[in-house]
Amino acid sequence: MTLDVNKDKLTILGVQFDNFPDFDTVWYAIGSSMIENYEPTVQDVIDLKAHVINRRKELNIGWKHFYLNKFQHGLKINVF
Repeated sequence: MTLDVNKDKLTILGVQFDNFPDFDTVWYAIGSSMIENYEPTVQDVIDLKAHVINRRKELNIGWKHFYLNKFQHGLKINVF
């Protein structure tokens, strides 16, 4: 199976992505799985896109919450 990917339009099987990092993450996940004869559907792409977006939002919220708590309490944060 050939995966219908348009890097310029940020689409996978016709599913539009808002940014390259989310597009690239889903593309990599699907492409890696296709090595083992996985044939993705449009619904698979939609589900993976939603998962990536939700996970990214969770991580950003988690980091922001952590950072703000440390900052508000006057604790030093080392950034490497």
